[in-house]
Amino acid sequence: MNHTILGGIDGVEPEEAQPRLLDCLGSHPPLYYLALHIFRLIFGNSVFSLRTFSVLGAVALAAWGIGPVKRALGNRVGIIYTIITFALPITLSMAQETRMYTWAAFWVTGSALYGFLAYKEGHLRDWIFSAYVPCTPHTRTTMASWPL
Repeated sequence: MNHTILGGIDGVEPEEAQPRLLDCLGSHPPLYYLALHIFRLIFGNSVFSLRTFSVLGAVALAAWGIGPVKRALGNRVGIIYTIITFALPITLSMAQETRMYTWAAFWVTGSALYGFLAYKEGHLRDWIFSAYVPCTPHTRTTMASWPL
C-alpha cells in the first residue's frame, strides 16, 4: 500500500480532508465527507486514520452478518456472510483506500436487509431501520439507484 492509493476521483488526501467539510453540501457524497471530517478531528489527519475510517466501513458491513442476516436467514448464514464479506478481494481492496465505497455498501446492504425483515416480519423497528435508504445517496450517488 502506498500513498497514491489515497487519491483518485473520490479519494481523499490528508491535506484535503479539512477543506472538504466546507464543500460537503456541494459535493456528491456529503454524508461521507462530514463523517470523515468528524473522524479526522478525533483521530488526526494522518494516512493511517483516513484508511482506518474505510476499514471501519468494511467491518461494519461484515457486522450485518451477526445482526439482521442472522435474524433473517439463520446463524449459519450470518457467519458465512461475515466470513465471505471479509474474504472478498473487493472488500479488502476498498477497505485500504480512502473512498466511500465500504460505507456506501454498508448503507445499501443495511437498508435492503431491514427492508426484507420489515416485509417478512412486519416489526415497526425494521421499517424504521430500513430508512437507511435516505443516507445512501449522501454516501455515494450511484449506489442509490440499486434496486432494493
